[in-house]
Amino acid sequence: ISKILFPVGNDYFNVNSKDNTTVKGTPQQEDTRWQKTFVLGRKLAVEIIDACSSIAPVDVVVVSGNHDEEKLFYMGDALDCWYNNNENVTVDNSPKSRKYYLFGKNLIGLSHGCDVKTERLPLIMPLEVPDLWAKSTVREWHLGHIHSKVTSRFEENESSGVLLRTLRSISSPDAWTFNTGLVGAVRAAESFLWKPEGGLIAQFSATP
Repeated sequence: ISKILFPVGNDYFNVNSKDNTTVKGTPQQEDTRWQKTFVLGRKLAVEIIDACSSIAPVDVVVVSGNHDEEKLFYMGDALDCWYNNNENVTVDNSPKSRKYYLFGKNLIGLSHGCDVKTERLPLIMPLEVPDLWAKSTVREWHLGHIHSKVTSRFEENESSGVLLRTLRSISSPDAWTFNTGLVGAVRAAESFLWKPEGGLIAQFSATP
C-alpha cells in the first residue's frame, strides 16, 4: 500500500447545530450533548487517520453532507491543525462540495450526492478538472446520501464512461427511519484497492 485516501464526511455528524437540526433546519434526534458528539467525532477521525498512517501516507478529503455542512468544516479545520506538522498526513478541507482525487490513472470524484443530479456528474467531471481527466483512464464518482448500495453506469460514448458508486452507510437506524419504514439496508463501511495503472482490483466491506 503506497497511499491511503480517507474521505471523511457524508453526514459524519447527524446534526449541524446545538438545536439538533440539519443545515436546513430539519429536526434530528441526538442521544447526547452537541459538544460531546463533536469531540467524540473528532477523536474518532484522529484514531482512524493515525491507524491508517501507520501503514502508508494518508490523504484526508473532507466531503460535506446535507446534515452537518458547517460542523464538518469545523472538524476538518481541527484535523488540518492537528496534522499541520505531520508530513505523513494531508487534509483537504476546501469548502467545495465536490472533490477530486487522482491516483495514478484513477480519477475519483467525491460528493455527498444531495445537490447535483447524479446523471450530470459524469458530464461535470471533465469540465471541472480537465487536467486530471486527461491524465486518467479510469473514472468514478463515490457518493452517499441515500444510505443504500447502487452501482450504475452513465455513458455518452464508449470512451467517456464514468462509474457512479453510492456507498452504504454504517449508521444505525433512528426513530425517523424506523417510523417511515426505511429499514433493512445493510450497514457497512466500504474500502477499495486500486493499482496506479490497473484500476480497481479489490473491494472490501466491513459490517458492524
